[in-house]
Amino acid sequence: MGVYDRDWYREDYKERNKIVSIDGYRDKKLAGFKPKKAPKGINSLLVIAISFAAIAFAARMYCGYCVTAGIIGANIVMFLLIFNGKISIYDTGASYFSTILNKQYGRIITAAFTQQEVFHLVCNVVSLYNAGRYVELLLGSTLFLAVYVIIMLVGGYVSCLLHKHRGAATVSIGASGVICGIFGVYLSIAFCLYGAAAIRSVFPTLALLMLMTVNKRIDSIGHFTGLAVGLVLGFLLLKVM
Repeated sequence: MGVYDRDWYREDYKERNKIVSIDGYRDKKLAGFKPKKAPKGINSLLVIAISFAAIAFAARMYCGYCVTAGIIGANIVMFLLIFNGKISIYDTGASYFSTILNKQYGRIITAAFTQQEVFHLVCNVVSLYNAGRYVELLLGSTLFLAVYVIIMLVGGYVSCLLHKHRGAATVSIGASGVICGIFGVYLSIAFCLYGAAAIRSVFPTLALLMLMTVNKRIDSIGHFTGLAVGLVLGFLLLKVM
């Protein structure tokens, strides 16, 4: 098993001192591998929900992007718990085995709020602040929250499915897949309303995202899945609005 940012490290599952072969996977069996039940401990979903609600509610009095503030706050709270050893990334990260095969679908949510390193957290928080607050002001807080959740759930689930044969045991974490989706929403709306000139300002960020995908620790599937979902949502929003 390993970890992706929408970031990864690798480590092999072992069963009776034998390395389980990904290529041996068929239907619901992988050389006799049986996924374990989620370990008991701090309820990560509850931590995310409470911290998001509290911070978003407080931010409503000070800014027009309370949802973005709540999401950033929830990511920071989760990071502090992980940093202090209260929660393990292997309990919150998403993979084909744990999320789909073992039906721990809540991992799709917890993985999107899990950052392992300070640099990882800072990059995602800054990107989310830059992209999220603009899109939230454009769509309104309620619609932005719905869009964020859809990108997180659809993008996360599809990403896990696509990892079935490429890295079924690899744990994926990080908010960057959803952030790429938010950029996708912005690109769709800005391009349709104002043309190519309106998206020139985000070219450096997009170039950085593309460059990052050459790093083997980066989950390019998660990034591009989120971006694709965001682009589609952006065009659909234009049709509805």
